[in-house]
Amino acid sequence: MSLDRINNDGNYEPGNCRWTDAKTQGRNSRNAHYVEYRGESKCVAEWAEILGLKPNTLHGALRRGLSIEEVVKNPPRSRQKTSRYKGVHFVTRSQRWAARNGDEWLGQFKTEAEAVQATGQVFTP
Repeated sequence: MSLDRINNDGNYEPGNCRWTDAKTQGRNSRNAHYVEYRGESKCVAEWAEILGLKPNTLHGALRRGLSIEEVVKNPPRSRQKTSRYKGVHFVTRSQRWAARNGDEWLGQFKTEAEAVQATGQVFTP
């Protein structure tokens, strides 16, 4: 943990400081690239973590002019483990199952069964 300024334009003073880890500090730096997706603004690295993508994959897609929506809709094939259920796939990096209904992102889950249930389908082992 190290000392971090909440507002990078402010001074190191009690109301503008906190103890954070390296990940949080990196996401709070001036050179962090923030984008809006689903009504929320987060840095690309955080969106990549949430969506189960590598940060470089998402950065590269954005540099090529793709939107986050397009990347979510067509994730890189090398990152998918197949599932027999529509809208469910395994994300290697996070070691979790991801689920979506069409274009709607439903989240990541510990088990395939949880991901399937989130899509409204019935899981049968």
